[in-house]
Amino acid sequence: MSFSNLPARVIFLLALWGIAVPGQAQADSVLITKNYKFEDGLYFSLGDFQRNRPAVPWSKVQATLASNPKTFLIQVERLYADSLGIIDPVSLWGLCLKGIPYIRLPEGAADKELPTFAGMQVRGRICYFEYARDTVYLREMAAYNPLTRRPFRRGRVPVEETLLFRCMLDFETGEVAPFDLPHFLGWIREDERLYRTFSEMDPADAEGKLFKGLLIYLDRNALFLPRNPTHP
Repeated sequence: MSFSNLPARVIFLLALWGIAVPGQAQADSVLITKNYKFEDGLYFSLGDFQRNRPAVPWSKVQATLASNPKTFLIQVERLYADSLGIIDPVSLWGLCLKGIPYIRLPEGAADKELPTFAGMQVRGRICYFEYARDTVYLREMAAYNPLTRRPFRRGRVPVEETLLFRCMLDFETGEVAPFDLPHFLGWIREDERLYRTFSEMDPADAEGKLFKGLLIYLDRNALFLPRNPTHP
């Protein structure tokens, strides 16, 4: 690995974790791919996640939870660890289960009764996660006379709709933002070629290709973390 050819932000991360020379960077660090499996356990802080070192390994946790693999959401009812006793799920930054890290959503975000965590479906310098929330709004409706085809009654009726919230997380800062074109452009500005491509694209087309753009960005802007000796 040529240390001098690494992007500045990669060098920053390597320096942050004490990886200072080319030989060490290759031996002591690991490339975080979009499907990289993190260490299972409880993460009390962003730092725990960034270091891939859960404060409590999952093997030490007794949990009552509901997991939905299709939505990448986990609802947690109860957590217990011998070293800490009962753990309030709200005290966690996130958790990791079967290699997938989950970030805790703000209360009420997903309209669930229990504390809810959203799985990071893509990992890297920018992580991607999403969640849905059901909402009800009033829509103006009309009843028509079949003979005259004219409305004879109007009213507002409740309509249920599921809203999808797509989000991204900056691995270095922990900042969370909507996964939309304006925020995406702000976060990829250092990748001049990709930034220019999306800036010059029709906004509607760019929104439709946003996820593909994220994968391109992650491929070009590698993220290395110190190798966890307990993690393969």
